[in-house]
Amino acid sequence: MKDSPAAADSRSAAGPRCGSLLRVEMSRDFPLYYPVRLRQYNLILPAALVEPPGRVYGDRPAPEEFLGVMKFVADAMLGKLAKWLRAMGYDTCYRSRYGPGQLRSLAGSDRVLLSRDLKTVSTVKRARWIRDDRVGKQLMQLTKAGLVVPDPARFFTRCLLCNEPLEAADPEEAEDLVPEYVLNQGFARIRRCPGCGRHYWPGTHRERMLAQLRAWEVIGPRFFCDLT
Repeated sequence: MKDSPAAADSRSAAGPRCGSLLRVEMSRDFPLYYPVRLRQYNLILPAALVEPPGRVYGDRPAPEEFLGVMKFVADAMLGKLAKWLRAMGYDTCYRSRYGPGQLRSLAGSDRVLLSRDLKTVSTVKRARWIRDDRVGKQLMQLTKAGLVVPDPARFFTRCLLCNEPLEAADPEEAEDLVPEYVLNQGFARIRRCPGCGRHYWPGTHRERMLAQLRAWEVIGPRFFCDLT
């Protein structure tokens, strides 16, 4: 049944509802930050919440001005991803629980929000919806988008637990906390987290992490990271 001309003119004069909406079917590759209605989720992203084309953070490449060394905040569902991003040297805030508005506050600074929740992503200007629940696929999504660029100079420079940049360890303190065989190889190899006091040093655990990143194809077979 067709609408009368008067009804059509009335709707046209009122303008589009909820901003201009682009109706799309749910897929793994839709551009999240275009105004879009996901009927399966009953979710509407109005134009007022999104950036103009060319500055989107869906599955498209990140804008050129945001490439390079980025800072992230990961939601409570992305603890493993946060750990691996820190291992790769990325400043990544993560908590197993966030207070009301805390996640949006952190994302509202100079950080990009990473979240598995579509509704959370829809309320934050700079955000990335993480599609997969497997950490290897999550890292691949970020590297393909240019948000993460593996740099061997940054690897293993942050605490995996509290995200603080590591610093040179105090020899006297390290003697009581680090295995003797590590001490015999020299204190220059030992780093300390100023936040939690945890000590780090090169070893087979780092080799295993690099092997895992290669298995996930996050880094290539020729990627070299000095572990001395």
